[in-house]
Amino acid sequence: MLTYPRTKRASSHELLDSPSPNPEAAAVEFRFLRRLNRATASSDGLLDAIHRRLRPMPGQEVTLVDFGTGTGEIAVDAAHKALRQGWSIAATLTDHSDDALQRARTPARAFPGVRFERFDLVRDSTPLKQAPFLISHTSLVLHHFSDEDVVRALSCMSTQTSGIVVWNDLVRDRIGTIGAQLATLAGNSALRHDAVLSVRRSFTLAEARAFAEAAGLVDIEIRRWRGARFILTARPAPKCQPFPAPRPLIRARELHFAFGDVSVLHNRSFVLRSGEIGLAAGPNGSGKTTTLRLLAGVLRPNSGDAWCDTCEGPIGYLPQRGGLIASLSITANLDAQQRIAGIAPADREPRVRDAIERFGLAPIMSRCVRDLSVGQARCAAIASVWATAGRVLLLDEPDAGLDADSRERLGLALADHAKVGGSALVTSHEWSWLERVCDLSSVSFVRSVCE
Repeated sequence: MLTYPRTKRASSHELLDSPSPNPEAAAVEFRFLRRLNRATASSDGLLDAIHRRLRPMPGQEVTLVDFGTGTGEIAVDAAHKALRQGWSIAATLTDHSDDALQRARTPARAFPGVRFERFDLVRDSTPLKQAPFLISHTSLVLHHFSDEDVVRALSCMSTQTSGIVVWNDLVRDRIGTIGAQLATLAGNSALRHDAVLSVRRSFTLAEARAFAEAAGLVDIEIRRWRGARFILTARPAPKCQPFPAPRPLIRARELHFAFGDVSVLHNRSFVLRSGEIGLAAGPNGSGKTTTLRLLAGVLRPNSGDAWCDTCEGPIGYLPQRGGLIASLSITANLDAQQRIAGIAPADREPRVRDAIERFGLAPIMSRCVRDLSVGQARCAAIASVWATAGRVLLLDEPDAGLDADSRERLGLALADHAKVGGSALVTSHEWSWLERVCDLSSVSFVRSVCE
């Protein structure tokens, strides 16, 4: 599996990310978080989101789950203010840490009905006992996660609610960094380090929206709150859809890349969503291969962003040439590729069987790659991608050297991939075979997506 940065977020770990943080240092950071939440009126931000999206009526009770509740004061303070406004919040506070839940019990004493439950947003998939809630909320939590885990967490929040998801976090910009430095001048070195790192691990507004889209959320609204923070609200996708929503799986934003003084790409932007097959067309030297290499992480852009969603498995990247170890058999190549990609042992054999059947490789599986024809080697390389890939396929001239039957097999495989919510970006000089299969299969075909 290729690794690459989806964003420019920092990847270092904060003190509170440790499984067993120093109790005294953790207490200092929690006190700082309470002051920060009061200074940025976080509970008012939550209430504002509820009023704008749900418009609670007098006497109405709304159910809320607070993920990663920390000190618990945001949900509890919002519940106090809701009562003064004539309606009420029935809150369930969750955290993966028993210590955090214990801290949250102090401000919650005034609300005997508040529930507490241990829950890990990334690792726990079973719905909470009281789900679905009308509101699923988290504050200053998701910036602690990796890019892939941010999407997983938002997806989990979506499954727990029938109303809205509310995500409150820091804005990653110069103002936020300076604010964190000034706010912790009187603190110890660990607090100063974590405060600045929290901002650097956080999100721009465009990134936060992209993560929400990637999680399948819809009707997304995002706004800055008290300068240093943002509040994103969204709704879960309708349950009738076969997969969460046509979410972005492949995205390029203002990509620029040059080999020395020779510019290959300049301000290239596009998005491919689940269920779409995109074609990168153009003459030699127009940047088709470079675009795929940037998306796959083989190259780094000079500026701009390129990323693919890897939440449901690794990227399936087929280079223009090669892709196999010539000294091994097809069987050995597929086994090696699956091990490198981290495919679970129980999933390996079914994936291999599917790839072999799709591309008609059964008669030659034991043959060494160096002994194959050009077309056979290309089919074997495509099969190795099929046996390892998640939702995203990046195929650089996959039809090169294929006969008509093999092109037909490839086109049908791509159409099937799109029908189950995957996406593919394909480069080709002659694409009528792909356009025809997409048309017959009612699959969205996005021609010349990279131009």
